[in-house]
Amino acid sequence: MNGKDRSEKDRPPHPRVTLKDLAEDLGMSVSTVSRAFQKGSPISDRAREIVLTRAAEMDYKANPFARSLVGKKSRIVGVLVSRISSPFYYEILNRIAEHLREDNLTLMLVAGEHVHELQEGLNMLMAYDPLAVLVISSFSDADSIALSPTARNKLLYFNRVPADSLVLGVAYDNRAAGARMADYLIGLGHRRLAYLSSGMDSSTDHERHQGFSARCAETGLNQPLLFGTKGFTYEAGMAAAADVVARLDDLDAVFCAADILALGLMDGMRHHFHVSVPEDISIAGCDDIAMAGWPSHSLTTLRMPRDTIVRELIRLFRSIIDDHRPSPEIIRVAPGDVVVRNSTGHNVRQ
Repeated sequence: MNGKDRSEKDRPPHPRVTLKDLAEDLGMSVSTVSRAFQKGSPISDRAREIVLTRAAEMDYKANPFARSLVGKKSRIVGVLVSRISSPFYYEILNRIAEHLREDNLTLMLVAGEHVHELQEGLNMLMAYDPLAVLVISSFSDADSIALSPTARNKLLYFNRVPADSLVLGVAYDNRAAGARMADYLIGLGHRRLAYLSSGMDSSTDHERHQGFSARCAETGLNQPLLFGTKGFTYEAGMAAAADVVARLDDLDAVFCAADILALGLMDGMRHHFHVSVPEDISIAGCDDIAMAGWPSHSLTTLRMPRDTIVRELIRLFRSIIDDHRPSPEIIRVAPGDVVVRNSTGHNVRQ
């Protein structure tokens, strides 16, 4: 078989078009062509249009690492995240990535669970000289990251309030979230409440429990029963079903630290113990992840204002990138409304 007879899939791939190839084709310098792909760079609109049009024709894909070498400044934003499997974090990261692309920035994601993994991840990110680093974690292990002398001025925290008062971050008002869900369940006539915790050292979890318990006390109710499990996972929620069913006669409703826990708990009770939700017990979550709205789940939950949180994060990102880092502060975002679905109902067991 000669070369002419080879099928398209057998042919060797075309070599990648480089920035230098594009510059030579246009008869421009590499630095001029590079500026066409950088928002706000000094290049005329006409020249930018010529470069971008020819780049599309040649199927050129901009390389953020090559651009950083030309411009002496990376176009990378690092993200260090724990609980990479969290649907909530995944949804937030997707929205952040969309905004970063608009600014021709590349998101570099590193995941870690324990303190040594987080520190190693930060060291790896810093080797690329990122413009900023977002730390997404509610675990106390992430606090040590704020002490890094090389990264300190580039760090931005989400969903964690480190003990270090010099950090910059955005977090939900989780105590208000817990109180709001307590008000909703009490309004349905529920008086014997419980809280399902992840069992992890999570500020988000602790604060939601505190807000929930405090509002129960304010309304004259007993402290909610506390159930613990082993993580923010569907499987952990399902495993907790046995403990909740054992106390079913003492309960009207359960508020879970996160939606994914609530979904697991609800399915465990329905499928393993044949408990009807919400007829036998109401179950509610927090965050309003996409799965909560699926008809098979229809979970009542508290909506967290993603648009507001992402807007605040992007604003702070741009300030850091422009070397106008704001004064240290943790911006607290108020929770949204309770999204009422089919997992909760009025108490008929009084």
